[in-house]
Amino acid sequence: MFASIAHQGLYVFREGNWVPVDAGSGTSPSVLATDATDRLWQGYPNSRVVVRDGDSALEYSAAQGLAVGNITAIHVGGRHVLVAGEHGLAALVEDRFRSLDPRNDGTFDSVTGIVESDDASYWLNGSRGIIRVTDAELMRAFAEPGHEPDYALFNAQDGLPGVALQASPSTTAFRSMDGLLWFSTNRGVAVIDPRRVHRNPRPPDVFVDAIVADGRILPADMGLRLPAGTSALSIAYTATSFSMPERVRFRYRLEGADGQWQEAGTRREAFYTNPGPGNYRFQVIAANNDGVWNEEGASLEFRIEPRFVQTWWFFASCILAACGVMWSLYLLRLRQLGMHIRNRLHERHMERERIARELHDTLLQSIQGLILRFQAAAATIPVDQPSRQAMESALERADEVIAEGRDRVLDLRASSAGDEDLAQAFSRVGEELQLAHTAQFRVIIEGVAKPLDPIVRDELFRIGREALVNACQHAGAQNIEVRITHARSELRLSFGDDGRGIDPAVLEEGGRPGHWGLTGMRERAGRIEADLSVRSHPGAGTQVEVCMKASLAYRPCLEKSRWKWLRNLVGRSR
Repeated sequence: MFASIAHQGLYVFREGNWVPVDAGSGTSPSVLATDATDRLWQGYPNSRVVVRDGDSALEYSAAQGLAVGNITAIHVGGRHVLVAGEHGLAALVEDRFRSLDPRNDGTFDSVTGIVESDDASYWLNGSRGIIRVTDAELMRAFAEPGHEPDYALFNAQDGLPGVALQASPSTTAFRSMDGLLWFSTNRGVAVIDPRRVHRNPRPPDVFVDAIVADGRILPADMGLRLPAGTSALSIAYTATSFSMPERVRFRYRLEGADGQWQEAGTRREAFYTNPGPGNYRFQVIAANNDGVWNEEGASLEFRIEPRFVQTWWFFASCILAACGVMWSLYLLRLRQLGMHIRNRLHERHMERERIARELHDTLLQSIQGLILRFQAAAATIPVDQPSRQAMESALERADEVIAEGRDRVLDLRASSAGDEDLAQAFSRVGEELQLAHTAQFRVIIEGVAKPLDPIVRDELFRIGREALVNACQHAGAQNIEVRITHARSELRLSFGDDGRGIDPAVLEEGGRPGHWGLTGMRERAGRIEADLSVRSHPGAGTQVEVCMKASLAYRPCLEKSRWKWLRNLVGRSR
């Protein structure tokens, strides 16, 4: 026999004397219970249980899942070990405690007595009355934290005098040999014969009474449409039960919002704040006084109209507007980059013209003057003198230098100064090459030709002329095709021939040692932000392709209308 004495500790009765026992914590246990193997279960404050078996002790606490507060009751004589506390109920499952979900309405708080009947039901004597719950329901609640167990409550309305004693030194629930259940309360003792307890098998009928939107009471009609901007919503519901209707319990959910079942207890109204626009379905179910649920319940479908700014097409318009702004900024950036590159090309063009002008006005003129003076000096030398012939030979070489210098000056002064377009220029090059070669030339134009930037035209012309000269002089081509494609978003030039082709190793190295044709073509393409590709195989000809953005290739047009400018900008960006 054990006894717990407040502020004195735990004692055991041995050989006619009470002997103190080390309780392990320096405080007296508030609850004692023994199981079938004579182990002593001791309950302490702060969710602590000690199991004493002889001289050994095993402790359970919050670390083992016990979270019920100060221990108020321990049940160890049935199917499961149950521990009750100020904040709920826990069961020992596989050496760990599982506590009831703290979201329950407090029905299982402050239970000071637990007893088990023959029909696998637990009877709990607590601060709200006597609770009857089946073992299956209770174990399901422990296994599924979101499950609210079905139970039956017996209180003063059933004739129960008072409520369970709190801070009782012993359990407040007992079972006698004849199967009767005895409960001690703060106003006496109550007895229940579980075999004669009438159970109400009829579930209650459930109804949705009305819906209140921003203070307006509306009938609960299916397909109800609520005005846009509804912020305060309440739904009234009820259930009919001729046996203790005040004990009818409800659960509800709003599909389209959270969708989770809410435990309403005996409350008969649901509240929602700022539900938002959309289609909703409110569903409510109810249980009678014995926990028999009407699972079908009642439902109400309604719709909250959206505000102007909540419609899908408003969001779509905002997205389109944002995309339009981003696209406009992108086009603006492209235009700025195009203008920047175009300005650089223009500056380069002006610098080339300046250099050509300086060469023509200074160096070539000076050389020409020197030649005239040498010619005058040579005229004074007799014709039969060897020095006269040497002088005339030197003067002829000087004339060649002057001619070559003029050609270089003409190259520096953009060849696009005239009205000749690329197609005409390449046709002219082909005619000149045909004077010394037998190759056949063909120029194909795709799209509508537009004026090119002078620098771009010059560089493209030089790249193409180099490709055509290589096809005739080095590849021995018999057929050469030039294709000029004017697309909306790009300008593409293609030069193809059926000549000997180029060794892949030469292409990989960028050209033959001492030859700068391919290297010069790539450098010219890089200066105008163009992409150049060369594809060739020995004996299969060569394909040279140059591609660049239309916004960089064509000469900008000044138009008076800003809308024409915008259309032109969009067209160039594509």
